[in-house]
Amino acid sequence: MKSIFENPIKLVGATIVLSVASFAAVAVLPFCGLDLHGAHAHTQAPEDPLVLKGHEVYYEAGCQSCHTQNIRPFKAEVVRFTNVEKYANTYSADAKELVFFTPSVMGSRRIGPDLSAAASKYTKEGLTELLQSKEGLHSFTHLFAGEEAGGSMQPLRMSWKIRWMMNAGIPFSDPYQRGVFDRLDESTRGDALVAYLLFLGKRNLSYESQFYKQ
Repeated sequence: MKSIFENPIKLVGATIVLSVASFAAVAVLPFCGLDLHGAHAHTQAPEDPLVLKGHEVYYEAGCQSCHTQNIRPFKAEVVRFTNVEKYANTYSADAKELVFFTPSVMGSRRIGPDLSAAASKYTKEGLTELLQSKEGLHSFTHLFAGEEAGGSMQPLRMSWKIRWMMNAGIPFSDPYQRGVFDRLDESTRGDALVAYLLFLGKRNLSYESQFYKQ
């Protein structure tokens, strides 16, 4: 071991090997067990690539600091905090449904309303008007008009992000990746945020219907 630190070449080589091994352990191995092909609809990619960009806008705007967007409990939470016999049929969340969205925005506290429930009550036009309203607590007019609105959509970056996720085993497709360019070029960051909120609302209604079917 002492000879490694005395020899610069050996030290650099050992550092490179350790770095590669650490990267594999942290970024590659966790994805090896994922198998979402043929899974149910709630673990499939969003139909509109604009939703993925909206997720990024949502994260960058810090919405998850004051809002939640996943009101359904996880199975472990049901077992730990509730009467299992009484709530055994509760349709709980599946962690796999979150693999299409990175970075994760679970939302750990609620100062404002739960956005998955709120978005299910609005149309696209209603959400757009609400986000641009100057009477609200926050106004996101700058996301719909101006230099920031469309200049930072970065379709090439999103395309490469999807390709990286495909290489990691996430079931996107080549046409889905190519469709990012046309979809993002025609939209603003505000449009992307609205698309993501509508996706949350639609998914929330889908889970509610699944719960009542049980």
